[in-house]
Amino acid sequence: MGIGGWIKLEDKLFWFSHLWNKQELQPFVDIPKSLQRYISSWEALAQLCILLLVNQKCTIRPGIISIQSGSDNTGAEANINHGFSNTEVLSDIIKLVSLQQIRCNFSQHPSHPR
Repeated sequence: MGIGGWIKLEDKLFWFSHLWNKQELQPFVDIPKSLQRYISSWEALAQLCILLLVNQKCTIRPGIISIQSGSDNTGAEANINHGFSNTEVLSDIIKLVSLQQIRCNFSQHPSHPR
């Protein structure tokens, strides 16, 4: 399973990507079934990584930073925008996204590219 994405800050592009297998994730998240069943969770995790990357690269903070991000998964997009999910793995990731937004003074708004 892999995630990846990019951000553009001023004139610079920053890319991230990471690959995991189920055994590497198991100590952190209980995954009883195949990784594919949790695709919305992994897409939400990519959105969390975008927040972490912006936090790392954006050193000047004039106030609340509004982040417009894209996701090709409408489930991840909707759940992050609403801050809620009934799915256990996805709800854990949504909590982390929300906490990171508060910690960093960010407001993230993922949308599905049309």
